[in-house]
Amino acid sequence: MKEDIDTSDIGFAWPGSLRKFRRLVFAGLVKNAGKTTAFNAVNRYFARDALGITSFGFDGEDRDALYDAPKPPVRAYSGQLLLTAAGFLGERREPGVLSGESGRAFEIIESWGDHPQYGPWLIVRCLRDVSLRLAGPSSLPELTRGMKRLEALGAGRIHLDGALGRLTHLSLGSAGVILSTGAALGNSLREVVERTRLVLEYFRLPVTGESGLRSGVSRGAESRVNLLLPESQPRSLGLGGVQDAAEPALPAGVFGSSSAYQEGDRWHNLPGFLWARDLRALLPQDYEQLYLAGALTDRLYLELRKARRLPRTLLLDHPGQILLSAPLWHGLKARSISVRLSRRPNLVCLTLSPWHPRTPIATTELAAALRPHSHVPLVDVARELIWRPGFEPQGNRLI
Repeated sequence: MKEDIDTSDIGFAWPGSLRKFRRLVFAGLVKNAGKTTAFNAVNRYFARDALGITSFGFDGEDRDALYDAPKPPVRAYSGQLLLTAAGFLGERREPGVLSGESGRAFEIIESWGDHPQYGPWLIVRCLRDVSLRLAGPSSLPELTRGMKRLEALGAGRIHLDGALGRLTHLSLGSAGVILSTGAALGNSLREVVERTRLVLEYFRLPVTGESGLRSGVSRGAESRVNLLLPESQPRSLGLGGVQDAAEPALPAGVFGSSSAYQEGDRWHNLPGFLWARDLRALLPQDYEQLYLAGALTDRLYLELRKARRLPRTLLLDHPGQILLSAPLWHGLKARSISVRLSRRPNLVCLTLSPWHPRTPIATTELAAALRPHSHVPLVDVARELIWRPGFEPQGNRLI
């Protein structure tokens, strides 16, 4: 029996809106959320473009490690560039060329470094359409170097397949972000919607502007802020669809790799592993702001609360740092603690997957439940369906 679909909320122009971003980052909220399916669908749309493809870690395994369900390989097309470890690309049967079971597959363009399991990093050009597994750099500096090389070698676009739970790539400047969620995120529709809704809320957190952080920054950090931040740049968030390109604010790591707190008009650096420190001794009472270079976890929040050293405002570089459980997130908000980002990633859309090993959920049901909470389009890439966002901000606030 054919499902009833409210076609008034469905469109088919989604791929075209992706062209405004020269870099796209794909991230799943949970394993089996359909991230690789979305990645392949977008790669197929740009099949004849000068596209560079890589991953943040390993992706494209044959079968799921938890449920032994088949997993889709990564698809790439003739002429596209790949950055991956050599171990997945076939045998070198002639100089500069790697071949698989179906013959010549990749032209080797560059090689450097070494993956501990899978050999050196290679940049190759596809000689035909291929299916493969990817194992890209797992450190942000190495990944950034590789993407710059892809662009220097002619890639007009970069598509990055993110690794599960490794959301640091959400801080990649002006890249567009495609998130994937689905029935695998919980054991009921309500659970999936609540977990996804929280992540969407994190992506709407207010951005702290340059002026709010420059005042009183320690001397060494202040010069770095001045160098890295223009005096004024436009910023906007298209709540009716795709966000505009990168919103400027405090770059990640203005305080080096350390956290810091603001008391009065001065910032003071903090040591690492705050959750294991004597927070009463480290932090004053009633201070203004706490900048976290690492994750905001349940343990850190509870230690701050226990020590009575919660700030008025928490500053983070990107929403991927928020690892709080839902009850503690709601508790933080109930205490009127403001959470702000140094930049808001450009969330392009949220893709939906019905897959669950026991209790699948139709994407029409997921879309109906998530639309009121989403400020970006919802997409079923397998069925080529799109639902317009239904989130309506309260006044000028984004959450």
